[in-house]
Amino acid sequence: MIDFAADLASILDGPLAVDALWLAGGSSPATPIRAIVHQPDEVQDYGMSRVVSETTYILVSVADVPTPAIDDIIVLGGVNLAIHSEPRRDAKRIRWLLHLVPTP
Repeated sequence: MIDFAADLASILDGPLAVDALWLAGGSSPATPIRAIVHQPDEVQDYGMSRVVSETTYILVSVADVPTPAIDDIIVLGGVNLAIHSEPRRDAKRIRWLLHLVPTP
């Protein structure tokens, strides 16, 4: 039988993941977490034009970040990023997909 939680833990402990901090409610105390960062360009239609914008998504374990919310802060490499949209869980309910934007 496949143990998805153990597989995710081994991925988050491996070289694909980075150290980060989660600040619930945007304030201290900070919780150390591991995250897999994905930064694709997204193409959006704007009138008759198309705009390419940078985006940042991360995957984190539900065990590490049990209750993420919009406006929580994730610190990646010393850069503060806010959770921009409603966090989404995967089908197995063991990880979150978080869409992040830079904080002012």
